[in-house]
Amino acid sequence: MAAIGLALFIFAATRRGFGEHLFIVAIPFGLLSMLIFWSRPCRSMADSDEWTTLMPFGSFADVLAVRRRVPGFRKRRYPQGLAGKRIRSPLMTRVIWLQSHCLWLLFSPVVLLIQSLPDCEARPRVLVSNCGSH
Repeated sequence: MAAIGLALFIFAATRRGFGEHLFIVAIPFGLLSMLIFWSRPCRSMADSDEWTTLMPFGSFADVLAVRRRVPGFRKRRYPQGLAGKRIRSPLMTRVIWLQSHCLWLLFSPVVLLIQSLPDCEARPRVLVSNCGSH
């Protein structure tokens, strides 16, 4: 759907000509892009919990490898006391949300291009090197 939307935008751009008016033409494609984003299934809570537990490691084996090589290594959980704290006020959160969605609408061809790329899940890995062994 994203590739079709992008192709339709390119067709509309070539028919109308390039200029500032393309920002207005991009708005319906931004709505399509948002619909594509919201229709995708979200990660399950179990995946999310595992991801945050391992961060920045890619697997439990990576954590174990570092733990065995680094004396005194200890991975700690995020402090529960900080979980409810806010960085921004609710008003500023809404302002940033509105601003980002307006930019999403105006620059929807870029978002559609990214959404049309093959989807792959990135899993970061931490490589431990033996710096002192050379």
